[in-house]
Amino acid sequence: MQRLRALKVALVVPIYNPKYPIGGVNRWACELVPRLKDLGLDVDVITVARRMRWIGTSIGIASASFKLLKSKYDVVHAGNFRAALPAIMAKRNYVLTVHDLGPQRLYRFRARLQVKAIEKADLITTPTRAIAEQLVNRLNVEEEKIHVVHNGVDTQKFRPLKVEKPSTPIVAYVGRMAKYKASIFPHIVEELRRRKVSFEVRVSGGLSDDELVRFYNMASVVVVPTMIEEGEGFSFVTAEALSCQVPVVVSDIPAIREVAGPYALYARPGDVKDFADKIEAILKNPDLIDLKAARKRIENMFSWRQCAEKMLEMYKLLKEGIR
Repeated sequence: MQRLRALKVALVVPIYNPKYPIGGVNRWACELVPRLKDLGLDVDVITVARRMRWIGTSIGIASASFKLLKSKYDVVHAGNFRAALPAIMAKRNYVLTVHDLGPQRLYRFRARLQVKAIEKADLITTPTRAIAEQLVNRLNVEEEKIHVVHNGVDTQKFRPLKVEKPSTPIVAYVGRMAKYKASIFPHIVEELRRRKVSFEVRVSGGLSDDELVRFYNMASVVVVPTMIEEGEGFSFVTAEALSCQVPVVVSDIPAIREVAGPYALYARPGDVKDFADKIEAILKNPDLIDLKAARKRIENMFSWRQCAEKMLEMYKLLKEGIR
């Protein structure tokens, strides 16, 4: 037990803001770090992002590399591809978490960084089996190198609230308006209006967790219209909404199916009319999804404590030099 308490971990991430855990990687880090500390680990969070875009990020990466060189860490954990650069520059062994493959193929530098980070990593974790399979099938990564470690959901925080919902149904979108995640959402809204469906639109932005929980609970349906399979590695939005017992209409892609199972209405990615059909259906009949069973699935499958315990196993493997 004493040896575990002495384990010193450097978690390198783009940003770390527990007050406003906005964004998938930030949410993951903000939830994981306290659970790792609860297990007795000594965790330093090193951020690489700076406000001045690429110049600032370069400074952040150099600073993180220097810290990894001068400090004695038992384990280095890179929270995404960019966060792997300091470990590579410092010539440190590291665990890499691949949250998704994203639209990297659209950008040459990011695609090269992705390949380099994966190639140099000693161990790789993914939040779903779907992403693990993409790594094997598309990037020829050895299966033995990859370990599935599900993300968690704080179900005590993301829970149903007793709120008085407005008489007009709310169609909600949560998250960044990135092209590959949200580009069809305005068109879905237009299609629903063309059909004379009665509803209001709400889009979240910069909310605290308490505000976000209320936002979910006020919604009649939450829409997750991710355009590409590589663009979603877990979908916190899907899991959090279901944990709040709010219906979801989501893109039919493997990672989201792995999270939601039978407790979502699925639409073909990029198909505006299919999304509109499913949203209209759930507004007419919210009982199409068994929301109590959906919350139970999230409670049973996605625990931050289990996530931290599995990460500890990865750290022990890395420290012992075993895949």
